[in-house]
Amino acid sequence: MGNYKAAIENADKMVSIRPDMRSYSRISYLREIHGDYPGAIDAMKMAVDAGPPGDESTEWTRVQLGHLYENTGDLKSAEMSYLISLQYRPGYAYAIAGRARIAVAAGDYNKAIAYYQQADSLVNDYSFKDQLAELYSLTGQKTKAVSGPNG
Repeated sequence: MGNYKAAIENADKMVSIRPDMRSYSRISYLREIHGDYPGAIDAMKMAVDAGPPGDESTEWTRVQLGHLYENTGDLKSAEMSYLISLQYRPGYAYAIAGRARIAVAAGDYNKAIAYYQQADSLVNDYSFKDQLAELYSLTGQKTKAVSGPNG
């Protein structure tokens, strides 16, 4: 609602009462909103460490950590986060989509398409379809870009 001061106070209170994945991730989001990416990364690392490896919520948090790394240009650490997530939770669509974003950044659109197709086959998330349409357009596959991968 835009009341960031109260949000920060409540997040501080939350983490002091119950330091867990939810409280650390909220602190991370607030730091990110204020442009403190190193602080956001540190808090998200604590959130990851607070959860059991392989649990869906832990791996979602690890993927968010990877996305923070992406936003700061640290693609190597981002890719590592996605690979670790896939070790703990094989076939995790959001980690696969993270690998697709890394492939896009490297200019490997065909690899990115394959990753997004894989992620899209695992969960129904329209962001994967949107990214696929954009990649189809970038690679000259205009029919697929407009009508989807099945023509």
